[in-house]
Amino acid sequence: MRELTRRQREQLEREDAIISKAGELFCKHGFENVSMNDLAREAEFTKRTIYRYFTSKEDLYFAVSFRGFKRLLDMIKDKIKKGNTGFEKIRLSYYEYYEFYCKFPRLVQLINMRGLVKSETKDEDVPYRKKFMDIDKRLFEELIGMFIEGKADGSIRSDLEISELALSSIFIVSGFFQMLSLSGNTYTQHFDLDKDTFIKHTIEILLDSLRNK
Repeated sequence: MRELTRRQREQLEREDAIISKAGELFCKHGFENVSMNDLAREAEFTKRTIYRYFTSKEDLYFAVSFRGFKRLLDMIKDKIKKGNTGFEKIRLSYYEYYEFYCKFPRLVQLINMRGLVKSETKDEDVPYRKKFMDIDKRLFEELIGMFIEGKADGSIRSDLEISELALSSIFIVSGFFQMLSLSGNTYTQHFDLDKDTFIKHTIEILLDSLRNK
């Protein structure tokens, strides 16, 4: 691999600093409530410098989301090495998503609002949207692969098609953590629930619906 020049390293460091600050502000105040002027002031860069690296605030949103999903994918891929069956890998993945949520609840909320980030901008004008869609696809492929493996090794139920079983399950678990990120502790406190116990109980109910019995 070719060694980067000092200028290239500085550019990467600057880009990383802008993404970090954008993620911090988007998570704290909400994507809609942060302007490029706010970002420039907080990141201590000029708007001109920021636009040199990112085409728009939308591009920055997808840069933040891309980095978040890449971190999640890396966490899952590392964790599933401990699994011997498809079911065990699914279980480890869901609990790793729980770990990701515990560390970055606001980021989970931010990433899952991508359907609300509407734009008529073409993909080529938002480079990080394409990168995010690619990492999103890789994450789904990784999870789908575990369901295929589980069906082949007999560890998950075989009476449903993979598309029915996997996509529904993934949608439910991601939706569950999105609702948690939106409600904070309101729901669990209202019903006097221990949050950790409630989350683990919910994950186990979902996993039980997948297990081959």
